[in-house]
Amino acid sequence: MQVDPVSQGRAAPAAAAGDSVEVHIAGRVDVASIRRHQAVLAQALDLRPRCVVVDLSRCTGVDATGIGVLLDAHRALWSEGSRLTLRAVPPEVWRMFVLARVDHVFDVRGGPADAGGPPGLSPDDPHRHLPTG
Repeated sequence: MQVDPVSQGRAAPAAAAGDSVEVHIAGRVDVASIRRHQAVLAQALDLRPRCVVVDLSRCTGVDATGIGVLLDAHRALWSEGSRLTLRAVPPEVWRMFVLARVDHVFDVRGGPADAGGPPGLSPDDPHRHLPTG
């Protein structure tokens, strides 16, 4: 499935390739924008993929409501034996995950967890995530 590029502050499913669906999110994921993001994630989940990859490279921030929506998608996929993967999580978004204590919940690729923490954080930074196991 191909769609138009993401515009600022919008979420759109980008592609479905076999067992994976990719979603790009731009702008803030907060109480003001949550319905747009919920709708797109619901669209992706309706395809019943084995994995939903959410690209956050253009996400400018997230609040508790946004974290809740990502957790809801994670739980829905997990209950079906599928997974949610976050890609390219900006440092400011990662910090919110750490503060909310959900940094260990999400599968993160090509970003913070792969490198032990968000880009630009020193090894001594308390917000740096150190993978376990």
